[in-house]
Amino acid sequence: MAIKKKRFSKLQWFGAVQDGDLPRVRALIKEGINVDLHGDDIRGATALMRGGLADAVELMELLIKAGADVNAEDNLGSHALEYAAGAGKLKAIKLLLSHGAKIKSADGKESALAAAIESKNAAAALMLLKAGADPRYNDAGGSTVLHEAAKAGLAPVVQYLLKKGADANAVNSNGVTPLIGAAQSNRSDVVDLLLAAGADVKAGNNNALICATTRGSVELCGKLLHAGADVNAEDKWGYDALMAAARCARPELVRFLLESGAKVKPTTIKEAEKVSTVKGAAECIELMKLFKKSGKLPAPKSPPQKKYPAAVMRMMEITKAEPKIPEAGFKGGYWFNTPTEKRAQQIAKQYRDEFVKQGFYPFTHGSSVGLFPNPDKYAAVAAMGTYACDGPDTEELIAWLKKLDKKQPFELLVIGQDCVGGEFRNPVKNAEALVKSMIQICSDLFSSGGTVAALARHIQHTRRFDLWWD
Repeated sequence: MAIKKKRFSKLQWFGAVQDGDLPRVRALIKEGINVDLHGDDIRGATALMRGGLADAVELMELLIKAGADVNAEDNLGSHALEYAAGAGKLKAIKLLLSHGAKIKSADGKESALAAAIESKNAAAALMLLKAGADPRYNDAGGSTVLHEAAKAGLAPVVQYLLKKGADANAVNSNGVTPLIGAAQSNRSDVVDLLLAAGADVKAGNNNALICATTRGSVELCGKLLHAGADVNAEDKWGYDALMAAARCARPELVRFLLESGAKVKPTTIKEAEKVSTVKGAAECIELMKLFKKSGKLPAPKSPPQKKYPAAVMRMMEITKAEPKIPEAGFKGGYWFNTPTEKRAQQIAKQYRDEFVKQGFYPFTHGSSVGLFPNPDKYAAVAAMGTYACDGPDTEELIAWLKKLDKKQPFELLVIGQDCVGGEFRNPVKNAEALVKSMIQICSDLFSSGGTVAALARHIQHTRRFDLWWD
């Protein structure tokens, strides 16, 4: 009896998966392909893992229905959830979790959470934490989840962990605290959160101020000094902040530290002279020698004037603030600080039409005014990456807002990573039905109490709505 030859190969299988060719994938499954086949690359990723990387939910659902193992590991011990988390694919993460994917890897490590944090995907990390990832997990070197989130500059994750009781002063085996990690990464926003939670600027074997001088801003170093950092403290290698700033050839920080009481030691100038050919080093040496001799510093050189679009210059005039370009999130936009949240909203509302005509959309987040170089408010939401870990992702939220906009036109006043708020252009019709619709998209709406009727009356009176996700 002739043996029926298989009409498929591994190459055909992964080719169909890579191309997202669902009809071909279905055909190969029908022919009996092993859906858990490992690829021939060094990692040996399965089709489900590759689907997680691409957020190919329909493909993943097809594979899972055909019996794909959601907890299968590749040659390096990684599973599909880790792939999806590292790529920040929220839909894939939700799907895998709903089909029994284990958050921890077989060796008990929080590998999926680590992958999300390492790749700086705050939304993925928060989703995993809310799904049961251990916020108190320590790796072999004693680094906590808070250590890694602070180092990665993931402010929303840091905020969540601190609310859950994470230790802001935890010290790993290298003497590093979360504050030191945030300072090394020049994440002023994360430093603010940690200091507010009681982080000690003197904790650990290292020194947060010294670490901040390598890549941190003058503003960040000033915050640490204000919080009690000793400008002349030395680390275990005998370095102080001034020496570190000089070694990194950062004249703006050398000047600031000297003005803040830093002492010029003979070894400090010698260390700076070791990098004298580096741009900025000669100025550092000159400043320190002059200060050591006379106790005075020359007037700072005027920095070159930055050129901004006319709309940005106009917002600078209105807010009396310099624009800040975010290090992460809100790609392409600018932030302007104002004294209060009320003032920020007044500006966004009063000058909206003017900026929209120039191709920009103004909105607020806290006491800051955001200015996005696109008049489409939904483009601003997409750039901000607004999401809810236990609710809609960015695309789903935008779709819901557009649907609401057709029924009850509005302008967005507030856009944050986990919140939006707006003002309706016309009197609100059927406010109670609107509130019920809002509950479906935002289950946290009544987390602090309240009723549908009360919120409906408030919306009718103010024409305002606010959605947030804890």
